[in-house]
Amino acid sequence: MNYYPLIETSDLSGFVTLANFPPTERWKKTEAFVYAAQLIQGKWHITPLGILAPGETRRYTRKSGNFCDSSSIFFFMSPESTLSLQIDELPLPTQYQTATPRWRATLGVSMNGGDAAYSGEYPDEMLKLEKSSCISLCPLIQLSKNIQTTIVFINMLRKPLNQEYSAQLIDCQTKDTIQKWNIRSNKVNICEISPELFKDVKNALTSFVVNGITGIPVYVSKDIESGFLSFEHSHPPIEFLVFGGARTRQEIVRNIKKEWV
Repeated sequence: MNYYPLIETSDLSGFVTLANFPPTERWKKTEAFVYAAQLIQGKWHITPLGILAPGETRRYTRKSGNFCDSSSIFFFMSPESTLSLQIDELPLPTQYQTATPRWRATLGVSMNGGDAAYSGEYPDEMLKLEKSSCISLCPLIQLSKNIQTTIVFINMLRKPLNQEYSAQLIDCQTKDTIQKWNIRSNKVNICEISPELFKDVKNALTSFVVNGITGIPVYVSKDIESGFLSFEHSHPPIEFLVFGGARTRQEIVRNIKKEWV
């Protein structure tokens, strides 16, 4: 079972397009019940959003329901027609939408009539990682004239925890911290990059590091003059390793994290 975060910034509106058709033919085509989850006062608040028929797609935004303005929104589909409206843990239908390739949605942002999007999801197996870390190499940061980049760090847990952590942007050559942000669990965190802090950074390669929780970093760049958008997610370090077994690749990633986390 996957979740689909609504990504928004101060000047970009977000959207999620859900598609109720399976990525492989072995899955039976059935209707799906759409919900949204928000963390509010120590509980998961669930908002029902209707039914998606087999083969149907629909675009959802913050205006799709009566949502709390101060809380991030995570959409999801379920085989259950009725869910409790306040819960202590997110639903766990382990055999729902577990296909390979993954069951995904279109996650996007909009500005001045233009859209940028990618196909993605927040996998259910990541919700159990209450104590972990995240490192993302950052070639997706754009610092050209008139271009502003924002790192969006998405974290979601099964329990409705609202805990604070620190995220850092690090120069990979000097290991100096370029910029820091306070982030929270179960939130779509917005980390605005200050271009002036990069004036003395000679090495172009940087890493985005979070210690204590893991998540998905997404990079949103916009041209202030033209309104053009770039919207990309990064991959975990293990996906850059081609050769070797799983155990060897995991050991290499652990060594990378020892260096920078």
